[in-house]
Amino acid sequence: MTKFSRKKIRGFDRKLKQLDRWKNFILTFPADNINKTAGVTFRIHLSPFIWFGDKNPHIKFHKHLYKAYFDILQKLKGNRDIINNDFKVQLWLYYPRTVRSIIFVGPEEQYQKRNGQIKPKETKLIPPRLFGNYFDEFTLKIGDDNIFESIDNNNENTEWLTHRQGDVWTVE
Repeated sequence: MTKFSRKKIRGFDRKLKQLDRWKNFILTFPADNINKTAGVTFRIHLSPFIWFGDKNPHIKFHKHLYKAYFDILQKLKGNRDIINNDFKVQLWLYYPRTVRSIIFVGPEEQYQKRNGQIKPKETKLIPPRLFGNYFDEFTLKIGDDNIFESIDNNNENTEWLTHRQGDVWTVE
């Protein structure tokens, strides 16, 4: 069962302004500062959500969050500097752990490497209702959100145990 914060967001308008500043920071980020070999990853940095680990924001905040993701993705895909440098733009929407979602801008090699981690596949599944209709015009793929735990054996080999945490919806 997905757990969302039931607490009222104190200063809801203030949080919306923080979200808008975060969105504008990404949109005004100079393409010259994007590493040509590694790319750049943007994570959400809004104070109450980064302090509490994997807790999700209040359900009413999600529509504003996905609207911001949509605006960022749409504007970055049309950015001339990003197109001229042949950078890929991709949004990873973690579900149900929304606060872990990332926006990746970088070269093809890093794009392939990152997608190899989650192994996204095109799907006909209907995305969660929380996403709204924001990403209908984009290609949606679904991958696995896993965390790995190392298990030390007596024979000096480390084994890795995989724990599935949810889905990663990639938006391109």
